[in-house]
Amino acid sequence: MRSMLAKIALIGALVLATTPLIDSTPVSAQAVTETQPFNINECRDYSDYFYAVLCVKGNGVTHITARPNGDTQYVTNQNVCHSVRYTDYPQYNYESCQKSYFTYIIKNGEPQVYRNMYQAQGTLNGQTCTYRVQYLYANGQPRVEKVDFSCV
Repeated sequence: MRSMLAKIALIGALVLATTPLIDSTPVSAQAVTETQPFNINECRDYSDYFYAVLCVKGNGVTHITARPNGDTQYVTNQNVCHSVRYTDYPQYNYESCQKSYFTYIIKNGEPQVYRNMYQAQGTLNGQTCTYRVQYLYANGQPRVEKVDFSCV
């Protein structure tokens, strides 16, 4: 059961990776900001590795700020629903919707900061489950990694 929950958490991270990212750092007067709204509605088959099909549907907005020194910031606010359908383990099928906030900063062509915070609720095997993530990567290494998954 524990390894299955780990796979569910990893798939949740994959869901996040399929959506755009943005950043909210203050912008200098010389920076150029582009706003990109987005909608996503797709499914991907991961049955070779996770024995599951992952579907994502949602919308949001990403603000991309390019600075004269070449640094780029991405900030995304989004509402996303996802489902995981296990081909061999249907008792672990999962559906969830969440509001998310992401920040991603690139300096000198290298990722410097990635911040991810969200909370989701959904159903798993007939139970209401809560999934919380708080992650911060800065200056080449993870700084905060908190994942909480509980069902009642």
